[in-house]
Amino acid sequence: MLEGQMVSDFISYFSRYAVNQLRSFSWMHLCPQMMRQKRPDWRACILAGSLALYGTTVGNRGATVESYRLYDQALWHIRRRLADANTVAELVPEDVGSLLILSYYEIHAPTTPVAHFEHIKAASTLLVMVGPHRCREGYWHQMFQSVRLHMLFFSLTRWTSTFFASQEWTTIPYTNQRKLASDDLTILLLHYPRLLSRPHPPNTLDSNSDTPSSEQLGAASLIMQELCFVRQKLVSQLSLVQVHDQPEVQVPLPINYSPTNSDEATAVTMYSLACILVLVRIENSDFLLTAHCDVILGAAAAVASFGDGCGLVRMAFPLATVVRYSTDLVQKGSAEKMLQSWRTDYGLIGLPLVI
Repeated sequence: MLEGQMVSDFISYFSRYAVNQLRSFSWMHLCPQMMRQKRPDWRACILAGSLALYGTTVGNRGATVESYRLYDQALWHIRRRLADANTVAELVPEDVGSLLILSYYEIHAPTTPVAHFEHIKAASTLLVMVGPHRCREGYWHQMFQSVRLHMLFFSLTRWTSTFFASQEWTTIPYTNQRKLASDDLTILLLHYPRLLSRPHPPNTLDSNSDTPSSEQLGAASLIMQELCFVRQKLVSQLSLVQVHDQPEVQVPLPINYSPTNSDEATAVTMYSLACILVLVRIENSDFLLTAHCDVILGAAAAVASFGDGCGLVRMAFPLATVVRYSTDLVQKGSAEKMLQSWRTDYGLIGLPLVI
């Protein structure tokens, strides 16, 4: 396969918006320009990712082996590039993008159990170096949003806070941007590890899973109220008109909606994910919890039908959350089957490393 075709397929796979539509605004469309630059680190990253995708999806072992060589080459060039950078001003969005590409590489051809998130953390370090003010617009803002979402999943898998939850990183990047409901959800979820203890799956015996304290229940109650407001905003953005969407509703009901693209699917999924991680610690919430799990399963199926690689990666942790916390065995089985099929049918071998 020609190099250009492989790179084109790689860009299409990780920037797909819907079945026959690409995100024209995605930073992934920087890749052709990056390939034309005389930057061996960028070129090696893109070719490694493209070969890994091609090798795993068509079963071409030779392509996968060559991707390993290019991956090592990319790491060497990136380390040298960062060591030689004289000032932060020399950093450009493509430097962050190259690290994100290596994190995608780990989904198709994992090298170590921790490498995916190590690349994400390295990308977040570059954002810290440039600061939140440079992330207010353009490709820097896109990199900020992409890295932050991946760091959110890192935060939730380890149940630890990150700098993205700080005041400056939740406000300054939006000086010139409108906050969407998805931004509100991400920011709220980033605060979960600080506000709440790590939830435990239902019906498990754990020495640390005692009845939640009054402080924890109080925090959960406040979060539920916030989720009701975010739900109204999200419903408005999706242009949904539902008669039961009344301001006085105090329970974060699921959003029953069939996504038409990956961004919509991610938004309703993140809302239900935020609800589940609170509901799991509240008594007599099984019905509502199950309803939110259904939303995630439906959204994940939609993303799979779009063939959006980036969307599939984003859906992995929410699906794993259904497996952990749903009280419905059919839902658990459906989520497990979906994750397994994505590993085999889409070549996402390293998917377990992000959940």
